[in-house]
Amino acid sequence: MEVRIGLVAPYEGMMAIANELAKRRGVALLARTALLEDAAKAAREMESQGVDVVIVREGTEVCLRGALKIPIVPIRMSGMDILRAVLKAREISKKGRSIIPIDVRIIAATNAPLLDMVSRGAFREDLYYRLAVLRLHLPSLRERKEDIPVIARHVLSQYGVDKKNVEAILAALDQFKEYPWRGNVRELVNILAQLVALLPQAKTIKTSEVTTILRRLLHEPSPMLHKVEEKNEHEILDETDQIRNLAAVFKNMRLLQKSWLLL
Repeated sequence: MEVRIGLVAPYEGMMAIANELAKRRGVALLARTALLEDAAKAAREMESQGVDVVIVREGTEVCLRGALKIPIVPIRMSGMDILRAVLKAREISKKGRSIIPIDVRIIAATNAPLLDMVSRGAFREDLYYRLAVLRLHLPSLRERKEDIPVIARHVLSQYGVDKKNVEAILAALDQFKEYPWRGNVRELVNILAQLVALLPQAKTIKTSEVTTILRRLLHEPSPMLHKVEEKNEHEILDETDQIRNLAAVFKNMRLLQKSWLLL
């Protein structure tokens, strides 16, 4: 079964949402790991916090209950064999212990063409069919450009941008509908963060100002950009003295840093 998801956050957010909405919420959800074997470190950290977790490793150990969240590529063949065996048996064994039954939901994420990899022998076929029970297709941002204003509005609100200025930014973004957004939501968030840092503070901005800056940020150089930035700098210096400006810059930097943690 495959489900297409329209309005979504980056896939890590979607995986966390899937776990939170399920009946297993509140049980162990492992942090994203580059390789299955590397999950042991995350397990030790969680166990120190009182979470009952054991991780898949060469000794065939796995999360006893809850959700195991992994990016399925890259993963070594040895890791595939371990995961396949655990999913098939639904139990684990450890030296000095009896067989332990497990109840685990695997949330796997990848942007790799797994079926093509199966045909090339780069991914275990039986593991693929054990994992592909419910497929959630997360389209790229360029496939769902109608989501851009919604995502941008949320991000800008996290940065504390005035509502009128938010509308000016959205109007400017609308002029770049053909931009491919190869970096998906992360690229959009990054562009908005740069935009907030470059725009003049404590004033109503014009769509034309935003458009000029966006043109440079999106790799469409404009000879007017330097003049706009210079004009904004002079306006800021005219509004307050140098020390207060420096304090405002640091305040904005802290705000941006805090907002990034919320995303």
